[in-house]
Amino acid sequence: MNWQRTKYLFTLYIWTKVQEHYLDKPNMHYLKQYYKRFKEDADLKTSFNMQRERDLLYDLGYIYVNFALGIDATFIRDNDVFRTPITDKNKVVLKGEDLYKCGYWLEKQKMGSFICQNCGKEFAHYSKSKQEKGRKYCKECANVIGHNNNNIEYKIISCIDCGIKLKVDKFDNKTCRCEDCQQKENSLKIKNRVRKFREKNKM
Repeated sequence: MNWQRTKYLFTLYIWTKVQEHYLDKPNMHYLKQYYKRFKEDADLKTSFNMQRERDLLYDLGYIYVNFALGIDATFIRDNDVFRTPITDKNKVVLKGEDLYKCGYWLEKQKMGSFICQNCGKEFAHYSKSKQEKGRKYCKECANVIGHNNNNIEYKIISCIDCGIKLKVDKFDNKTCRCEDCQQKENSLKIKNRVRKFREKNKM
């Protein structure tokens, strides 16, 4: 179970809790016409394939897909943790932007968060490195401040796939592809993992 799928299931849970107030079957979700909205709420990457991941989670037993392509969030009924009584100590309240971006809220719980000293908004840390924990600005503000500060140093690298030149922070030793090529690489990795998983099940 990777992190993107965890955020997918968490968003299904949040949508279910919201639907409990006005639907007879809150566990049933017809997402096909709401893919864009769901991915925004769940903070999923653009390379996240909703149909393929739906089929994989069905194979893993977390959800059930009926003939009308409705997704039944069976994991909520099948796991005892969701039947734990709610108390003041274990209650978590999501409201405002956190409710409409519940996947990003979950990201902040896992990675920790910081308040940008320029715009004042709360953001999740992008990694667990010590350098990241000392971050003062979000990416957008850091780019603006960087353009106005000649003391910030950058380096030029070439994308290992298409060769396009990239300008990155001099301390960035991870970036090796442009954004488009990185998305293609992520999609290819997901396809290979799903293919291996299905081949393993067939065997």
